[in-house]
Amino acid sequence: MLALLLAGCGSPKTVPPVKTKQAAVEAGPFFEEITASSGVDFQHWCGDGGKYFFPEVMGSGIALLDYDRDDDLDIFVVQGMPPSAVPTRTPPGFTPSRSSRLYQQVSSGHFEDVTDAAQLNDLEPYGMGVAVGDVNNDGWPDLYVSKFGKDRLWLNQQGKFQDVTEASGIRNPRWGTSCCFVDYDRDGWLDLYVVNYVDYFPAQRCVQANGTEDYCHPGQFGDSPARLFRNVTGEDKGDATSKEPRFEDVSLATGIDGKVGPGLGVLAADFTGDGWVDLYAANDAKANFLWVSKDGKTFQDEAIAAGAAYDAAGKPQSSMGVTSGDVDGDGRRDLFMTHLDGEYSTLYLQVARGVFEDRTAAAGLATPTYPTTGFGTALLDLDFDGDLDLIIGNGRVRRQDGAAPVQGDDFWQSYGERNQVFLNDGTGVFADVAAGTDGFLAAARVSRGLAVGDLDNDGDLDVVTSEVNGPARIFMNTAKWQGNWLSVRAIDPRYGERDAYGAVITVVAGDKRWQRDINPGTSYLSSSDPRAHFGIGTAQKVDKVEVHWPDGITERFRGNAAAGRVVLRRGDGEKP
Repeated sequence: MLALLLAGCGSPKTVPPVKTKQAAVEAGPFFEEITASSGVDFQHWCGDGGKYFFPEVMGSGIALLDYDRDDDLDIFVVQGMPPSAVPTRTPPGFTPSRSSRLYQQVSSGHFEDVTDAAQLNDLEPYGMGVAVGDVNNDGWPDLYVSKFGKDRLWLNQQGKFQDVTEASGIRNPRWGTSCCFVDYDRDGWLDLYVVNYVDYFPAQRCVQANGTEDYCHPGQFGDSPARLFRNVTGEDKGDATSKEPRFEDVSLATGIDGKVGPGLGVLAADFTGDGWVDLYAANDAKANFLWVSKDGKTFQDEAIAAGAAYDAAGKPQSSMGVTSGDVDGDGRRDLFMTHLDGEYSTLYLQVARGVFEDRTAAAGLATPTYPTTGFGTALLDLDFDGDLDLIIGNGRVRRQDGAAPVQGDDFWQSYGERNQVFLNDGTGVFADVAAGTDGFLAAARVSRGLAVGDLDNDGDLDVVTSEVNGPARIFMNTAKWQGNWLSVRAIDPRYGERDAYGAVITVVAGDKRWQRDINPGTSYLSSSDPRAHFGIGTAQKVDKVEVHWPDGITERFRGNAAAGRVVLRRGDGEKP
């Protein structure tokens, strides 16, 4: 039993809640992979696979951002172990990228590596997660990279980046994983929330029941507190913008470090409906945390009372990636998170304000996710039929059934799994899509980071993924549209016209209502398109768009007969 507990990256196997086999449905294809022709040539390097260095199996993240403000999305990919950091042997024909890389989109679906020109070469290991946000309100998106090591804050100075970590006051010496920017106190400046994983020491070795070594269980190490850094840049400036970002660690003052956990996923949203952004932490093999904001001053973990800490059996799960959205159309924000094989990835429906229930089995998601290990994930309307579908990037963290390790250059093939796509029938019941010729589903991979965004600005959402010791991949959405769409960028002119993180967008067409958050920090170690994307089904016009801005003000904007891309500015709308 002890050996079983030592193996893998999550809790011991549990009995699946649903035993009936569900056939995958024939649909799509939904995605075409264009990596080879895109110009994105990134290769992740985890180090020497087979040494069971814990961070290497956790992978690294990926981000979509318009770093040069030319109205299309660029791609930033986090490198794990830069090859120059530790002398080592790489497999024949495999050339890992020498650092995290920035790719500028120069035409639709075509990218160029501009890392050197942007002065963004980060050569220090071990890269994990990434968050995107304009920390000094100058209108240019900045980057935060979490690490097993020293995290980094990169300030975007009109297309060139400067490492301002030390000067900013941000210090996180622990194993940082997922992170996000959020204006938790509604003062107009983006703060930073980082979850940390475990206090890992590489000398610890872990074996399976058959005596072979594999990656450790997080329970073999102590847990870590998360960090919350308040942005105090504007306090002594007297204006809404500054070029010198400064942060203060308020983890103790706000109560965030009152509980420790092996954090892997983060999500910032108002789960209680009181107008203040709460913080959700997905923990690996421990109870999840729902840090409920108390008027933007302190936080209290209410995950157990809210029903979002444990599964339906009252057990903690190996939570990795997390996403949210209204999957059943009742107007309430639901939660979905990915887990280890032998568990199931969990859908928590919000059944009343701030109250959740594990409805995974009823949603048809328990059986198909039970044998897989999910990491990056997203809820999105793939085909514009008006409901949220689900995608998961899969990849194992332990060899199946105690299998012996594969030696040599094929070490990682034992950890590969196919990704998954689930179609929503409109009521919150999902169907597993058969692989067919879909590029996203075509092959077994060790997927980790996953971000979604409209790369070609055609309205539908595309997907980028990262892999352990593999490439960053680009999957363009080729789904057959079932309706119309609307893309909303919400910005606040008072703060450098940056994206209004924390704004809630509601689109109304006839008797239909759809709601999205302006919040790119979801999934696993990744950051997605900051615009809100809506499929509006067969509706021929949008009657109105309501924006609940982060400071509590609500405005109404008039709709139009044709869907498309719109930019909404605070102050230009009407009072409802």
